[in-house]
Amino acid sequence: MVDHSKRETLKNVARASAAIAIGSVSNHAAANFALRSDNKPIDKNELQILENDLVDNNLADIEVATKLSSTKNDLEIVITNKSNTTANITNMTPSEINTARGKFDFDALFSEGAVKLEAGQSVTVPLQHHRMEVTNSSGLRYYPLSKSLRQNVSIITDEDSLAAVSFVNRTGYMA
Repeated sequence: MVDHSKRETLKNVARASAAIAIGSVSNHAAANFALRSDNKPIDKNELQILENDLVDNNLADIEVATKLSSTKNDLEIVITNKSNTTANITNMTPSEINTARGKFDFDALFSEGAVKLEAGQSVTVPLQHHRMEVTNSSGLRYYPLSKSLRQNVSIITDEDSLAAVSFVNRTGYMA
């Protein structure tokens, strides 16, 4: 007996994998191997049109870095627009990251609405200290800040676009 829903799911996975593979291969190499449904080769111009449809080149490129503040001599997170165009950050998850020393409140960035960053412009999120407990009776677990950032942070621009996010640790210190 054939499970038709499973078969359809596998077909969709295969189609998506093929689209990703074609998008990652150079235009020239893909043009040599790609065929249309009528078994004629796809020329470079047609392939470029297909590639442009698959890849959105207008995504914001945002860098999230940790550094020591020169004024407060404390840890902070710096969010920088590495794009060539303006990035309009409308949402960010998680709303805060807790560490053993304190928390970083990303929601505070959006207290007055979206954050508009011109090309190369940055905004900082300072560490907000909290009381430290000598015993870990609260049951909370804290992960290194760099790990928490890499695993959890996503940035949304213009209400509906997921930004490309890269991470840099400039402090050498893991909170």
